Amino acid sequence: MMAEADAGGPRLAELLALGRRLWDELEASTEPSSGAPAVQEKVQQGLDALQQAAAMVAQLELFRVFSSVMVL
Repeated sequence: MMAEADAGGPRLAELLALGRRLWDELEASTEPSSGAPAVQEKVQQGLDALQQAAAMVAQLELFRVFSSVMVL
């Protein structure tokens, strides 16, 4: 993750904010979603941003599952 931040890539907070902003725009939109290029583009952008964010969180190993627990 640090390499991405150092390389000028988006930060985790920015990716999450983008995903949320696009979601809000789509929710407020009155344009039909089936086949509308503008809507489909926003959906794809939002998915890409959130997939990138998920990959960054996975690199942090915040939710690592412990395979064994030591009992004393």
